[in-house]
Amino acid sequence: MKTGVITNGSILWKKDVLYDLMNAETVNITLSAGTDETFRKLHRPFKSLSIEKVFEGMKSFASAFKGELWIEVMLVKGINSGEDEMKKIKKLISKLNPHKVFVMPPTRPPAETDVFSPDRQTIEKALQLFDGIDASVPEDGGFGISALETAADEIIGICKRHPLRLEQARQIENSRGKDVVKILERRGIVERVRYGEYIFLEYIPNKKNVGKIKK
Repeated sequence: MKTGVITNGSILWKKDVLYDLMNAETVNITLSAGTDETFRKLHRPFKSLSIEKVFEGMKSFASAFKGELWIEVMLVKGINSGEDEMKKIKKLISKLNPHKVFVMPPTRPPAETDVFSPDRQTIEKALQLFDGIDASVPEDGGFGISALETAADEIIGICKRHPLRLEQARQIENSRGKDVVKILERRGIVERVRYGEYIFLEYIPNKKNVGKIKK
């Protein structure tokens, strides 16, 4: 079975981590900052981590990895979407020589309410600068966790990790249950939020949910 790994790259400087990733076919690393100031605004790392330390780990990995290396640039309006900052990111990416570069604005409701996607013109500039692949369209398809017992388990499992588009939740519901979304909302396990043009379900943490939903 082929293996792909998605990582923020923050501990690739650790030799055991670098070694463990060597057997993957594809590794997708997030690289969204060209300066330490932007790195700290965007990622809020542990104080001992700097963009210099993280990037050195990325370089060591890229030089040794024999599989496909992908880079994902997450563009956030007003933080790393300026032309000068994007050129600094491009300079770092060029040292990694990746097979693909994906340009991605936030497509799900973020943890902070003041996080927004850049306008389309900025995304187009980034695509040209990075010779990138447009990843601004929300993902489609299944999540590959249908082995879970119920549709409710599946929806909750995804929502605990990230917001789930309502239409995707409906697909899970229709294939494996009935009125699951309504029950989860009524019990206060998930709630609806709008982000951009889509409605999402978000998990409500610290909720003591009583009883099992058999759907």
